Amino acid sequence: MTFTDPTRRGFRLFVQLFRAPEDEAGGGQPPANGGDEPPADGGNVPPANGGNEPPANGGNEPPADGGTARWWEDKRFSDDARRNLTALGLTVDDPLEAVKRLNEMEVAAKRRLGAGADQLLQKPKEGQDVAEWLRENGETFGIPKDAEAYEVERPESWPKDAEWNSDLEAEARKIAHEEGLSGKALNRFVGLYAGAVQSLISAADADLENANSQMMTELKKDWGLELNARLTLAQQASSVLAQRAGLSREAMDGIAQVLRPGVGDAGTIRLFAAIGEMMGEDTMESLSGGGGGLGTTPPEARQQLEKMQSEGGEWFEASKKGDRAAIAKLKPTMERLAKIAAS
Repeated sequence: MTFTDPTRRGFRLFVQLFRAPEDEAGGGQPPANGGDEPPADGGNVPPANGGNEPPANGGNEPPADGGTARWWEDKRFSDDARRNLTALGLTVDDPLEAVKRLNEMEVAAKRRLGAGADQLLQKPKEGQDVAEWLRENGETFGIPKDAEAYEVERPESWPKDAEWNSDLEAEARKIAHEEGLSGKALNRFVGLYAGAVQSLISAADADLENANSQMMTELKKDWGLELNARLTLAQQASSVLAQRAGLSREAMDGIAQVLRPGVGDAGTIRLFAAIGEMMGEDTMESLSGGGGGLGTTPPEARQQLEKMQSEGGEWFEASKKGDRAAIAKLKPTMERLAKIAAS
């Protein structure tokens, strides 16, 4: 039977509309006879695609417009995927052209971002605490795994005689980790704190020095020519009382530092000078065990030392005999006289 062109086109359209179920059952293969002759069952309809190759859409579903299926309309693409392809300008007839454009987009993105999409950090999840997100990416941001892992660097300029607050450092480590701070950031804060403390110490020292300088000026004004004698009196009184209180040599040296003219504490000097005047030489003599009482000048102290250490002197005889009890009794006097002689 011979078909005219209009008739052939009508049959082809009819077959296209109803062949999807048949293709699913038969694997979407073209007719076994290649489509050159009418079907073997005597039907009148030739293959819709002319028998040369399977339908362009894989035989999964008929084209939406009745024509040739477009690759992005394949059922393997969801509606969202199709919309995205359209937004990216990739819905072109040639799939290779779409791949080419997609590759160019990838190359441009890497060039701009400096890394591939798989290497980029994900932003915090909705509602996620930023500090938590920072800790999750701690390796990237230099955040230790826990507070104890921070390496706190104590500034080299920190005063050696100033106490370092270890408890405060531990608290700083804890807060730094909770807030997602890097080790470098924590050490910058430590340096800031140390600098502030140093400034406070320096300011306090400067204030004390200025106050002492002012008080020493007042001492010179009040005592005039008696300044040196009163300074010696204060030193002697402090030495006797420190010995009586059983203070160590280090403690006595500390007291001596605040009684030094010019650099000592003028208020302390006034105090011990007043104590010396109130107690008098006799009282101080009895407290000290003899020798080097109040009012003893450095030259007098040197004379007494020389006398005690010379042959026939108390220290000389006790040392010669090895009398430990006598030596222990005389030792404080020898030390006090040596201090006065040195002053």
